[in-house]
Amino acid sequence: ELTLLKAENAHFIWAGEVAAYILDDTVTKLNVVTDGRQCAFGKWFYSDGRRELEQRLPAVAPILDALEKPHLGLHASVPGIIEAHEQGDAAATQRRYRDFAFLACLRGVRITKFKFFYKKA
Repeated sequence: ELTLLKAENAHFIWAGEVAAYILDDTVTKLNVVTDGRQCAFGKWFYSDGRRELEQRLPAVAPILDALEKPHLGLHASVPGIIEAHEQGDAAATQRRYRDFAFLACLRGVRITKFKFFYKKA
């Protein structure tokens, strides 16, 4: 069963693979899901699991809604990172990775807000 916790852990690993591709010279290929609906978190996010959670705790719906755009943007940014990195354009790679990191942080803040709220409920 795919739970939110399992999906979130898988996403941390996913983001780590992107970081390793940029920061570790021994990693020469990046093979990660670039469709935010197909990663483990996306599968949970668009599943009955999310809908059931929102039925139990309706106040979490806007928090989860706020996650969608940064999450999809995070995945959508990966092809540009790969392209810049493969072309050897260090400035573009850094700029695109910085955008990726910003989206990851934004998503992380919203996940933290969700977890805080969920614990209180």
